[in-house]
Parts: sequence; C-alpha cells; structure tokens
Amino acid sequence: MDFSEKNPLDFEMGARLKRLLQEAEAWCREERGRQTRLAEYLGVAPQHISVWFSEAKKEDPKRQPTGEQALALDAFMRYQESQK
Repeated sequence: MDFSEKNPLDFEMGARLKRLLQEAEAWCREERGRQTRLAEYLGVAPQHISVWFSEAKKEDPKRQPTGEQALALDAFMRYQESQK
C-alpha cells in the first residue's frame, strides 16, 4: 500500500450526516432547551452536541457522532418532523 496517498479506509463525515447535523442544529435553535433534550435522548452531554454542530461545518471534522448516535439522531429528528 502506498501511504503517500490518503488512506481510502479513513472515514470522512459524509454529506448525509452533515445534513442531519445541520437539521438538528436548526431544530435546536428554534426553542430554548432543545439541545439539552436532544443530548439527554442520545445519552451525551450537551457539549458533545455543540461540538458535533461546529465540527460539521469544518472541511475536515475530527469529532462526530458514532454510528449508533447518528442512527438515534436520525430517528429523533424523524419523530420531531412527524409531530409538526
């Protein structure tokens, strides 16, 4: 393997995850306390949510939700959308 090139096995934050985080951030900004509610649902500190939101805006994000957290976030946002 030629290590001078980028490792194809390195995971990069995909466009779908970025859109999901943007959607979640917009939802959180609509009403005070929503970020805390989301963090409780995902079982993480509210600071983790803030970090994910800011990292998703970067070209090369370093910190992002795990696969399980991303799936739970997607389910949470789908539920919120169904409540409108």
